[in-house]
This record gives sequence, structure tokens and C-alpha cells, in this order.
Amino acid sequence: MNWNTDSGQILLSVYDHYLEEGFNQFYVENIIREFQFDIAKLQRALRSLISLGYVNKINYLTGNLDIFAFTITQEGLKVCAQARNDLNENSIRSVKDALKNNRMNLDIIDRKLAAFGFVHSPAYLEIEKQHILENINYLEKRLNELEK
Repeated sequence: MNWNTDSGQILLSVYDHYLEEGFNQFYVENIIREFQFDIAKLQRALRSLISLGYVNKINYLTGNLDIFAFTITQEGLKVCAQARNDLNENSIRSVKDALKNNRMNLDIIDRKLAAFGFVHSPAYLEIEKQHILENINYLEKRLNELEK
């Protein structure tokens, strides 16, 4: 992969960020493999993360770009701003769908944790569970705002 392109730098930032946040490496690599070069496709990748309920992480990515070690170009900033706008324009239905997905993911994580037992549970599962709980809290607040 050519990491020197605008989209390559942004994808590398996304990749590093999600790994640091404890997300599954193969999941992140699949997104990068699928959407590696085209800025428009990167925008779709960000939207797919939003639709999967990783709302807080997208807010973090689009709202705090200065934390990344890589230079994000103006084009990249536009993509991230558009992703943020897309998030803000989510309908009640899409927020409910994201809530449903997060609750299902939480149930799956809880079953995995139970299978490992508390003492032997992998740390990444606990981290992912915490992120899902944060997402659920955010989505519930967002749903309340949209329904007002």
C-alpha cells in the first residue's frame, strides 16, 4: 500500500487510532484493504464505522485530528468534516439501528467474557466492552435529542 497518498495517510491514522483503542486488528485491516486509496471510499469507510455504532470513535477521529502524528491534508479534513456532518444528520431510525447493533455486540462480548472467565479474560474484550457501553450511552442521548 502507498501510505504517501492523502488517503493513505488518513487511513494509516485511522488504523493506528483503532488499534490503540483496542479494536480488532483484522476488522480494521479489512476496512483499510477494502477502501485503501480513494478519498470518496474513505468517506464511505467512515460512514460504515458510524453505521456499526462506533460513534464516539468517529467523533474522536473527526474532532481531535491534532492528536495524530500524521499530517492530515485539507482534502482529508474535508472528508472528516463531511463524515461528522453525516453523523449529525443521522435519522432516528439509523440511531436506533446503531443502538440495536451495539446491544447485540455487548451481548456477544459478555458471552465471550463469560466463556473465558473473569480471571483469564483478554484485556481487549474488556476494552471493547467499555467502548460499546460508551457508544450505547452516546446513542441513547443522541436519540433523546433527535426525538425532541
